Amino acid sequence: MSHLPSLRQILTLLLWMIAPSAVFAQTKNSTVAPIELRCESRTNPIGVDSSNPRLGWILKSTARGASQTAYQILAASSLQLLAKNRGDLWDSGKVNSEAFNEIAYAGKPLTSSQGVFWKVRVHDTAGTPSDWSAPAGWVMGALTPADWKDAKWIGAPSNSQPFDPKEAIKGPKEKYESVLLRRNLTIKPSLTRAVLHVTGLAQYELSLNGGKVGDALLTPGWTAYDKTVLYDTYDITRSLRPGANALGLFLGNGFYNTHNGR
Repeated sequence: MSHLPSLRQILTLLLWMIAPSAVFAQTKNSTVAPIELRCESRTNPIGVDSSNPRLGWILKSTARGASQTAYQILAASSLQLLAKNRGDLWDSGKVNSEAFNEIAYAGKPLTSSQGVFWKVRVHDTAGTPSDWSAPAGWVMGALTPADWKDAKWIGAPSNSQPFDPKEAIKGPKEKYESVLLRRNLTIKPSLTRAVLHVTGLAQYELSLNGGKVGDALLTPGWTAYDKTVLYDTYDITRSLRPGANALGLFLGNGFYNTHNGR
């Protein structure tokens, strides 16, 4: 004679049936994860002058033979939007691909001096997505000659005539000593971001409020100045303060204006 199971036995049986699935859902993680995000092969670069920068990352694996089968990239105009998983500049969606390098940005058109923040997640061979990577970013440089329309050459006049930038690029007609340039500026509390594009014929060293900007030496690099002039880009937002600020530039002769020949 069979007996009907009690309510207690039924509940116990249901718990045993549910528990393994719950444990599996909690412990099922992707075997690959993206780390060390790069843009144009650099970490958080400033002064990217490509309209479609190439992105990449390194895969970190927790299992032997694991690999990536798909990725999804989010690019946003702010860290706040990115933290909410909102790619207002680009959401690639799930892309079935093993590629994790040289992936061209394919979102909204980018503008000069624009800041972009991005992250990525990948899927392993089982199709399980990883967590989102730590955020990374880049700052655009000057994309077109028109972006320099408000910029002006600054220089020391010669003994006989004012400074002429068109003639200066061809080469100095007289020997100059290095010059120190300074500009005071007032910053309003409402400032959210400031990007500076700067160059010098020969070498320069830029300072802001008495501190050196950047960590490079002998910038921006030697070229044939009548053909090519390099420039550098700096995000100086954190170095500025509300109220009075002072920008200084020490302009050296370098290979542009040598006293004893090259």
